[in-house]
Amino acid sequence: MEGDDNYSPPLELARFLDSGEKPVYIGFGSVFNKDEKDKFVKLIIEALIICGKRGIICGMGEISGLPDNIFAIDSVPHTWLFPRCSTVCHHGGAGTSAAGFAAGVPSVIIPFSNDQFAWAHRAYDLGVGSKPIPRKKLTANRLSEAIQYSLQSNVREKASLLGECIQNENGAEKAANEILSFLSKR
Repeated sequence: MEGDDNYSPPLELARFLDSGEKPVYIGFGSVFNKDEKDKFVKLIIEALIICGKRGIICGMGEISGLPDNIFAIDSVPHTWLFPRCSTVCHHGGAGTSAAGFAAGVPSVIIPFSNDQFAWAHRAYDLGVGSKPIPRKKLTANRLSEAIQYSLQSNVREKASLLGECIQNENGAEKAANEILSFLSKR
């Protein structure tokens, strides 16, 4: 989900972010099946307990009974939240992947279908994310291990460098110049 620099978070989210280390973002966008909510929430809580991390669960609706180290929110601009997270765990959609790469934080991608597998493998090949975990093979232990992998210093450094490169490029201008150059040669 795109957002702008003028976003003002709910007070509860701001307090959560200020109350400890950067959390792990976990959200699966529109591919998330609400019928599997309880299963996924239980798995996420267990994974965060295993790796000892705080987390933000996004897009799964209201969740009651969460431990103090986990915050749930329905929607928040990725461009605002991702730089405030230690790693982003998501489905690997093109927009969410791009927002994570631009934020300069590591990725844990759980592909559900289609191009999500390509983005998951690309993140891993670039060294900015963990090895992909297909949704059907997702367990609390695998998610915990992937989060821990993504937080290694070499992965964080590569993700930060990629983020800087993306933030410093002007892709629209470059594309327009390429098109104009091509057209002028015809």
